[in-house]
Amino acid sequence: MVVSRKYQTLDLALKHILEGFKGLRSKKPFLVGISGAQGSGKTTLTRELQNQLSQPPHNLRVASFSLDDFYLSRDEQANLNQLNHGNRLLEFRGNPGTHDLNLLQQTLDQLGGSNPGTVSIPTYNKIAFCGLGDRNPQHLWTKVQLPIDIILFEGWMLGFQPLSSLALSEMLEKDYAFENHTSCFRNYPSGDVSCMNKKLASYSQLWAQLSTMVMLYPEKLEYIYSWRLEQEPKGGLSSDQVRDFVDRFMPAYELYLKDVCERKGGLLKIVLGSSRNVKYVGYPEFTK
Repeated sequence: MVVSRKYQTLDLALKHILEGFKGLRSKKPFLVGISGAQGSGKTTLTRELQNQLSQPPHNLRVASFSLDDFYLSRDEQANLNQLNHGNRLLEFRGNPGTHDLNLLQQTLDQLGGSNPGTVSIPTYNKIAFCGLGDRNPQHLWTKVQLPIDIILFEGWMLGFQPLSSLALSEMLEKDYAFENHTSCFRNYPSGDVSCMNKKLASYSQLWAQLSTMVMLYPEKLEYIYSWRLEQEPKGGLSSDQVRDFVDRFMPAYELYLKDVCERKGGLLKIVLGSSRNVKYVGYPEFTK
């Protein structure tokens, strides 16, 4: 019998989460990080997990949201651009430094409440301002009833940790091909990359709160381009435009993806092939 790649991934993730949840000793919600590159299927996986966990036989109270829901507002992003004029890594939303971490922490704290009540989770409109995006007004935010058993938190860079100044300098000075293509981070001024690296440090306190993680891990970085292109609606970005879009995220993948460390409760890495099929579960070695 051929098993659907979606359900194969879902079954692996569901088993991992339930095993961790059963061993939970805290009264706080079990916070699960769902990490994966653009187009890897993390949003679909998160939706399917919420559906499965909230229905019999589990009947758990589940909330979910994306790191994308916490992008800076349009005005805040414009101010960030002005303060970092010329830094293309911070020109648009996406990279470390373009999220409202205070709002994210506040939301997590509220979701951890044990008394009955309602929490509003921000939502983001990516097509506002001709695609520049903006946070939705509060009446369009997602309403969640407390208390919560499990929180599913998905994002493309969950678990990424900044490099030391020395390690980053060594990476920037190296001349090597990463994943058989020229490393994208070398296309950006070292100061721009260093700035992104420093801003990533502010995320570490968030990752430390994760109870466990599920990572959809590309066997080859090149797959991300085709995955993202498959997601583009008809009449949307061209192949070259999609490549340019993904190139803005590649420096972070190249610098941080391999070194995502294990989290409390374990880290499940589901390694995906070109068609998002599960190749294996474990820790792959990238080809250099």
